[in-house]
Amino acid sequence: MLAGTSANNATKQSDGQMASDSSTGTFLIALPWEPVARGGVNQVVLNLCEEIRQTGPFIPLILVIDWSALRLQEYEMEGFRTACIRLRAPRAGSAFLRSFFTYTLTFPSSLYRWWRLILRYDVRVVNGHFPSLQMMNVALLRLFGLYRGSLLLSFHGTDAVIVLAARGMERVLWRWLFRHVDATIVCSEAIGDRLKSFYPSLKVVTVRNGISPERLRAEKNSVPDNRSPGERPFILNIGAFLHLKGQDILIRAFARIAPEFPELDLVIVGNRGPAQVELQSLVTALELQGRVRFHVDVPHPEVLAFLEKARVFAFPSRSEGLPIAVLEAGFLGIPVVASRVGGIPEIINSAKVGILVEADDDRALELALRRLLRDADQRALLGKCLQQRVIAEFTWNRAWQQYLAISKVRSSAP
Repeated sequence: MLAGTSANNATKQSDGQMASDSSTGTFLIALPWEPVARGGVNQVVLNLCEEIRQTGPFIPLILVIDWSALRLQEYEMEGFRTACIRLRAPRAGSAFLRSFFTYTLTFPSSLYRWWRLILRYDVRVVNGHFPSLQMMNVALLRLFGLYRGSLLLSFHGTDAVIVLAARGMERVLWRWLFRHVDATIVCSEAIGDRLKSFYPSLKVVTVRNGISPERLRAEKNSVPDNRSPGERPFILNIGAFLHLKGQDILIRAFARIAPEFPELDLVIVGNRGPAQVELQSLVTALELQGRVRFHVDVPHPEVLAFLEKARVFAFPSRSEGLPIAVLEAGFLGIPVVASRVGGIPEIINSAKVGILVEADDDRALELALRRLLRDADQRALLGKCLQQRVIAEFTWNRAWQQYLAISKVRSSAP
């Protein structure tokens, strides 16, 4: 994890107890939850905050939009300034009309709260991650001349699916919001293409997720020897226990190659999820007990220790944005077999850097794994080429420089 304490241990303070260093202005990153779990959107936000802190010129601030926070709460989380407050917005889906009606009744107070936040922290950039129509408030403040900074929306995958499902008035409001932002940022071209199908004139900028070589090395080296993944060689998968991660496909493919490689295990490392029980039942049904190991809610430094020891990294997701786990495997020189979905082909862009198979095709995955496991030279070559590509093209510093260039379009003081 990045330096600092988790939100669960943070000391929360009431309105007025945290002073803002306004010498350079604030880059505010808004989220609908606290970024305490490792992976996905949270990892993007925390790493962007670290790059902002290290390179400037802004000061990072995480804004957690939390319905339970009746008043502004200020605290430190993961080493970063964090503000938490209730802010009303229309909800997506079947409850939209009712929530939109309530939003219109409380519109002045929502707008006022946003305006106070912008003044309090000298906000120059508002960047909504996993954004909702909440960002309409910031767009309206700009129209009223009460905020003159930048407004950016960042989409990661599932959030784009929510937008694409919008209908009626909800769809109209999303189109209005897209017209009033400086840029809509996506982590892969695949997500950008989907959003353009919703709104063809959308201003889309692709800023790919990345890694920080220095921080990853420090995390990896911090793992004590007694936390070693073990002595037996293994195929590794990393991902929350969710159906969309395709771990069931991997288990079925492994079942067919397991007799050929009796010294080899399958290790699945991930956060708790609804598919966990089903996956464990599948292992039992295929009589793979002792050959498939599950590790749940593992700290990130220990995840890196697993990655470093893996013989092959298998990532058969059914849906993805631009997965950081694949980038971390590449950084450590581990050969990758992954599904051809989302932004994965933007990382593994040729047969020289990895192997892609179709999603939900356990037979194709089986063949790819068997081929790699039998060819140590190919594994070494794929790992080396992917490592070179990741270090050259996918770093958080590079991502932040792209964000910064976009932000300078309109980052004057409010």
